[in-house]
This record gives sequence, C-alpha cells and structure tokens, in this order.
Amino acid sequence: INGTLIIRGAKADYDRIAALGNPGWSWEDILPYFKASETFHPAEWHQADLTVHGTSGPLQTVPHDPVPISEKVLDSFIDSGFEYKPDMFAQGEYE
Repeated sequence: INGTLIIRGAKADYDRIAALGNPGWSWEDILPYFKASETFHPAEWHQADLTVHGTSGPLQTVPHDPVPISEKVLDSFIDSGFEYKPDMFAQGEYE
C-alpha cells in the first residue's frame, strides 16, 4: 500500500517568515512557486479554487475521494464553529 499527501503551510506562517527579515518568503511571493511545481487534476465532486493551483508542474495532484468517516469529521468541525472551505489550498488569514 502506497500513498502520498501534499500540504502547503499556512499563509500566516509564510508572512511571518518574511516579516522576520526574509524577503521573498511571504505567501504572495512563494505562491507562484507552489503553482509552478503542480499540475492539478480537478475531481468532479471537488470544489477547487483554481487560482491557487498550477497546471504544468512536475507534481501531479488530485483530490482523493472522501472516505466514509470524512463527512462525520467535517460535520463535527462545522458544528464546533470552524469555517469550511472545500479546497484546503484556498488560503485565509490563518490557514
């Protein structure tokens, strides 16, 4: 059994790195590199934010199909007051 997962850091983290005196590390500076590294293959069921995904990079990415427990976990997060964003790469202030 093999699997791979791709996750980006939070926008706020990159912006803090830049604020510490590291020019070129803000979210806006680094997003083009994330996009350049990815070829995103949207899934029919997934509400992707295509502005944060690449189309011609070497890493082939696709959202995985949800597993049965996913809906229950998602519902519990929403019931706890967390905001739901269908595309985990669509960044908010602290995501």
